[in-house]
Amino acid sequence: MGVGTEFERKAVINLIDKKILVDKLFLHFKPAYYRIKYKLTTDYRPLEKVSEEFKMLHYFVKESLDPLKVFLKSELPESEIMFITLFVVGHILEHNEQNNFGAKKKAIVVCPNGLSISKLMKHNLQSLFPEIYFYPTMSVREFKKTDLPYDIVFSARPITAPSDKKIFVVNQMMEDSERNELRKIVMKSVFRREDNHINISQLMEIISEYTEVIDEQQLIRSLKGVIQEDNKFMSSESDKKEVIHLPELITTSMIRIVDKVSDWQEAMKVAAQPLLETGKISSQYLKALNNQYPVVSEHIVLQRNIAIPHAESEKGVKELGMSMLFIKEGIPNFDGSDLHFIVVIAATDRKSHFTALMELMKLAGNDALLNELSKSGNEDEIYQVILKSIKEKDPLYKSLRS
Repeated sequence: MGVGTEFERKAVINLIDKKILVDKLFLHFKPAYYRIKYKLTTDYRPLEKVSEEFKMLHYFVKESLDPLKVFLKSELPESEIMFITLFVVGHILEHNEQNNFGAKKKAIVVCPNGLSISKLMKHNLQSLFPEIYFYPTMSVREFKKTDLPYDIVFSARPITAPSDKKIFVVNQMMEDSERNELRKIVMKSVFRREDNHINISQLMEIISEYTEVIDEQQLIRSLKGVIQEDNKFMSSESDKKEVIHLPELITTSMIRIVDKVSDWQEAMKVAAQPLLETGKISSQYLKALNNQYPVVSEHIVLQRNIAIPHAESEKGVKELGMSMLFIKEGIPNFDGSDLHFIVVIAATDRKSHFTALMELMKLAGNDALLNELSKSGNEDEIYQVILKSIKEKDPLYKSLRS
């Protein structure tokens, strides 16, 4: 199944133990095939919240399903795509967890509704309670047989446990209000202290109602810094990683313009220079790019217009970054056309670059904006086109100046 490989290419990540994911998808595919073929309905409404929380991953999964569509000779229903996203998300979460066994309290998550949903349930609880160590999720049967030492049980339905254990019945897909309330209850019951939660989003709404906010993202960062000094156990609502947009990575200082280069290898070297100069990558990363891409290959060229060479983060990435090279005369593309744009991507994890990458993909498919890029005379003009490509969709960028 080529879905896993396509996803890696589109999302610029390398899946750990990809064969395990492919095997799970294959087992899921047989009943899914008959549902799709005979247009059988399946109620996946609980997954709507999942696709919203992981909407970037969902986007890249959708972009990676062409091999499956060719095999089925049919488009895939959105509900089936959501379920595939669930498998991918669950796999990434499982293989991206860190061992925090030294935490004071240990918890078991019991969920009867399938492995992938239980993993997402566990992930949500982990983000809500960073001070608790969570064992792998269990079914009710597994929980009754376990001899693991634990203090807390989070379950999707009522369950019995020894009287000295704390049991919390939780909704698998909690709203923000439910998350906040659960945190207060757990912190008081388990840790014997009140949790003074401050919701950054609500605070920003109040501030915006009574004053003009010039730089929304900077204000959010400042508020988080002040609040975190007084409250180390804020809810994950205020701890969510910021969304990083394309113009925040490809700034004017990360853009280079040349008339020509001798070959593809030189093009990558020049394109990566801003990342090297700012310390976002080491020289090792450029060597990895040279080894991985001796020639320009089809799977790293977005819409046949923008090449995105990239390597694993452990091969020399120090900080998230993107740098762009505009070659006026172009170099030979994989299909014999002229390639004018190269964006070197330095990803630090499996998520933080997704929004910017999605915006870059859309830019690569926009002929009008590509034509504007090709006519740019300096770095600032290129940046203004990049800014233009998203500012109509994101109110934050409407107020940015050149």
